[in-house]
Amino acid sequence: MKNNDIIHEIDVERLYQHVLAIEGVRHPIDDQEMLDATADYIKYELDDYGLKTKEHVFQVEGYEGSFRNIEGYLGDDSGPELLVTSHYDTVSISPGANDNASGVAGMLEIARVIAESGYKKNIRFISFTLEENHPRRELEIRELMVKSGLVDDELRFLSYQTLKWLNVIDCYREEALQKGKTTKESWLYAEKLVSENLTKKEKKYITSLVEHYSDISRTNWIGKSICVGSTNWVNDNLDRKRGILGVLNLEEIGYKTEKIFSQTYPSGINPFEHQSYKVNIDERIGDFVGIFSDKNSANLAQVFCNQCRDVIDLPYHKLAVKYNFNEIALKVIDLLRSDHAPFWRENIPAISITDTFEFRYPFYHTSADSVDMLDFDFMKKICQATLLTITSL
Repeated sequence: MKNNDIIHEIDVERLYQHVLAIEGVRHPIDDQEMLDATADYIKYELDDYGLKTKEHVFQVEGYEGSFRNIEGYLGDDSGPELLVTSHYDTVSISPGANDNASGVAGMLEIARVIAESGYKKNIRFISFTLEENHPRRELEIRELMVKSGLVDDELRFLSYQTLKWLNVIDCYREEALQKGKTTKESWLYAEKLVSENLTKKEKKYITSLVEHYSDISRTNWIGKSICVGSTNWVNDNLDRKRGILGVLNLEEIGYKTEKIFSQTYPSGINPFEHQSYKVNIDERIGDFVGIFSDKNSANLAQVFCNQCRDVIDLPYHKLAVKYNFNEIALKVIDLLRSDHAPFWRENIPAISITDTFEFRYPFYHTSADSVDMLDFDFMKKICQATLLTITSL
């Protein structure tokens, strides 16, 4: 097989079948059974491809039970290795076809092709759990909502005015965060701006949220609020730190559109200042793959981009910043929102390969995130570029 011929082994039907198999709410509070079944499915598939599998089991403070990151490994486990990662959990209301069954499907299909190709280097595939939320914190917020008297039994707000002002608060909080405020400061800033419009119940609820988030900073929310599984894996595997060549994180890879003005960008990112290929930035068309990289990941990101341009003909936008983890947390915090972030914190080269979350996908974290929304030919190209990146390193 010639070097580039391997891309033809990616099977779009297999991608579809994987998403079909694990689509559904995969959440520790609302459907632990489906979360466990998905972990079992991933492990079964990796076993079936001939990888050496293991479960990285961990607990989280203040929540009963244990959680599993699923690993599959090829190689002799004695030298530097490449990581390909995804996450398999969802938010509470979403079937998570794009977020992130698409990433899991891509990881599994790449693992199959690599295993069958006779690849000789060390490579580890990991699917993390608890990327979306820390279950104890989510339970605490639900309890605060019930205690406030502002919601019904299904946690729906009883008043449109309450929903409206909480949405306004979210906008003001985002504004404050982009100005460098802490999480707690963002709540206080937003509360001050809308206070005269709130009822006593609403003010009390906001005060309780301020207290809830009092221990969350712009840096520790990775691990304390989101990316819990990957943070635990990184912390438990720091002895591997110098042996990790790089991390290719597959985070929502299934949606593209030809519609104009369908694409937005994180605050702090000027799209015209970042390298791209066949991207219509002026009309904001969301038909490309996004790549997030930090100061340590520039070479890894460029290898991926080269495959997109030179072999796959896949439009890309490389959102690369020359910052470290702490600087990104201060200046472009949205770039931390996936499982590459704990690796960045440890100065390990990592890129996130993505369709850019809600900056493009209108069904992000909703009940409409279903298999029929995805473009599997687009997914296939992303998998092909990822596969060639692996074989080029």
